[in-house]
Amino acid sequence: MKIYYNIDSQFLLIKAVFGEEIGFSQYHEIKPLDYPKISEILSLIKMRKRHFLITNAYLDAFEFSKQYIKGDLSFKNHSLFYQKKLYRFSNILKLKLTGSLEQDIKLILKYEKQFGKLRLDCNNKYSPESFNLLVKSINKDHIEYIEDPFPFDRRLYSQLSLPIAVDHRYNLDLNREDFKDFRIIFRPTINPNDPRAFESIFSNQFEGVLGAWHSFCYLKKMGDINKIQGIYNPFTPELYSNNKNSISLNKKIIENEYKNLRSLKWKKLKL
Repeated sequence: MKIYYNIDSQFLLIKAVFGEEIGFSQYHEIKPLDYPKISEILSLIKMRKRHFLITNAYLDAFEFSKQYIKGDLSFKNHSLFYQKKLYRFSNILKLKLTGSLEQDIKLILKYEKQFGKLRLDCNNKYSPESFNLLVKSINKDHIEYIEDPFPFDRRLYSQLSLPIAVDHRYNLDLNREDFKDFRIIFRPTINPNDPRAFESIFSNQFEGVLGAWHSFCYLKKMGDINKIQGIYNPFTPELYSNNKNSISLNKKIIENEYKNLRSLKWKKLKL
């Protein structure tokens, strides 16, 4: 395996070469969410040689880039509020919370009147104590689930009075039994035949056009393209067109993305 990288205005791009097969993946550095810096990601790849970007590039080489999906590419999706912008597609809203108790309560109170259900994504920004204050201040009947309220603790999570969803930690932890009582935000970067897939809500694989396409192909293979938690996001609006009931995927955008990736100049990462 050989790894190459390219850093453009938005993404850290990875090209992995497996013999004669080539796969791509992309990662968006979202600074407000305190994601790792690009230099840290490259260091992790060199140290471990197994990393989600390589896994995604592997799947791209052997699964996704060869996909050609005929027929209807429409799917249903939730709505999203992200960085002061609202993207409405359904009566379910996913709110990415800030970690500021006062600010988040105002957000929730504002949007619970406009939507049937809310999904709250905390990205582990709360402590157990501050999260309990948040829960006491909102109407729990409007909450479908809360994702990653604070760093995972099975005992504390089990004591919470709302449905809890777990994102990255589940996919990294080998002890699956720890998560049997929680809803899973499933990032499809492992075996596509994994039986846990239908127990899960699927998340967009990173933030770019290619990641959205990978998720869509994965879901199509699993048989239910509507089990999507975040395939629509504000970084890929050109990929979609929407009407009142569904969103459609523009395959031409995907073709152009691959064409662009193949034309780039790549730097080899010394492993």
